[in-house]
Amino acid sequence: MARRCALPPGAPRLAAILALVLAVALSTVGCGYLGGDTRPRKRAPVVTQRMLDRYPESSPAHAFLEWFQALQKHEVRRMARYYVPSLGLTVAELRQKRKAGAYAVDPLAPPFIRGVAKRGSRAAVIVRFRTGWLAPNGRVDYVNKNVSRFDLRREHGRWLLASDSFLDLVAREPSAATTPHAPLVSRRQIARYPANGPERAFLEWFQALQKSRTAVASRYYAPALRLTPAKLRTQRRDAAYAFQGLGPPRIVGSSRNGPVVTISVAMRNYSVGNGAFKERDPIPFELRREGGRWLLTSNGLLELLASRGSGG
Repeated sequence: MARRCALPPGAPRLAAILALVLAVALSTVGCGYLGGDTRPRKRAPVVTQRMLDRYPESSPAHAFLEWFQALQKHEVRRMARYYVPSLGLTVAELRQKRKAGAYAVDPLAPPFIRGVAKRGSRAAVIVRFRTGWLAPNGRVDYVNKNVSRFDLRREHGRWLLASDSFLDLVAREPSAATTPHAPLVSRRQIARYPANGPERAFLEWFQALQKSRTAVASRYYAPALRLTPAKLRTQRRDAAYAFQGLGPPRIVGSSRNGPVVTISVAMRNYSVGNGAFKERDPIPFELRREGGRWLLTSNGLLELLASRGSGG
């Protein structure tokens, strides 16, 4: 069994990886609680009558899900009926916000209601957002995102949203289609290292992940890991938000022990605002020479980024 040296034993190195993940999450532009890769490739499932029936019609949870169903279906006039009148929201205003926030709303599956806190005429519905892709065979692949709170108020016998902060926020955020991503590893950067060297193999692997070319990336792993392009595709999708803020890494050193080379790599977060990089503490990556090629002996970094992006 191959040793997992991209995440070697020892708290300091693990802490460095965790710090990198946290820094990426905090530095990347966009709706953090919704995730990054928000362009739907399949249809997201909508709130069904069966989901609504889980909660009494007079409950805050039922009202929230009816509003969310209208939001998913672009039924703006119906949406407008679920806000307190004091907000003064018009159908035209909501239609404009729904259109501007489509990049974030369209991929959202029905949220999971984690709890409801009710006190008199006020209530808070706690939900976990999740994206979901409805496959032709009916299967839904969910990816959990962050938890959010929605405040409701009971007026004239109905539970109504007391704020439009959610739709207002996503309407103001730049869309995923126009949000700049971090620069990619360039050919010039790769050409600095020998063609058959471990440093070049590492950079080619990282570039493949940046470009979501998981079939190419899979060729840079040791066979003992048994990583398929399909598995890497899922992990890369879950880590999309993290990769959006990761710039080209900088190789700061390497050491060799027979057929094994350990490369010390400084990951760099990219700031879209000023185009600057913020470099993190170096992380070790181990590659082994097998069949005339340098191959990674671990998939630790991608696994960790994917687990953070999917809410794991």
